[in-house]
Amino acid sequence: MESVVTIMGPLIADFTTLDAWCKLQGIDHVDLIKLDVDGNEYSVIIGAESALTNQHPIILMEVWGPTFSDDLRNLFIVLKELGYNLFHILTGEEYVSIYDLRSIVSLGRRLLD
Repeated sequence: MESVVTIMGPLIADFTTLDAWCKLQGIDHVDLIKLDVDGNEYSVIIGAESALTNQHPIILMEVWGPTFSDDLRNLFIVLKELGYNLFHILTGEEYVSIYDLRSIVSLGRRLLD
C-alpha cells in the first residue's frame, strides 16, 4: 500500500533549540547528539551551546564541504572552542586543523583546498 500526502498551501513546522527543549522537558544531561541535518549543523550546534559547554556530550555528525567552508560559521572552529576534538568515525584519525579536515571533505566534485 502506498501513502500519498498532498499539501495545499504553506507547511508550518515548529522548531526550537536543543538547549530550550531540554529545559522545557526537564532534561538535565545529554550523553550523545547525533546530527544529520543536511548543512544546518552550525545552527544546531549554536542552539546546543549550553549543553555542549556544561555536559560535553559525544557528537556523531555527518559532514560535507560547506560545513567547513564558511569561516564565520565554521563548525571546526566552534567545536574546538567548546573543547571538542574531531575524529574520523572509521579510522579514528584526529583532525588537528581545519586544513586536515578540508583536505578530505568534498564540496560537490572538488575538494575545499
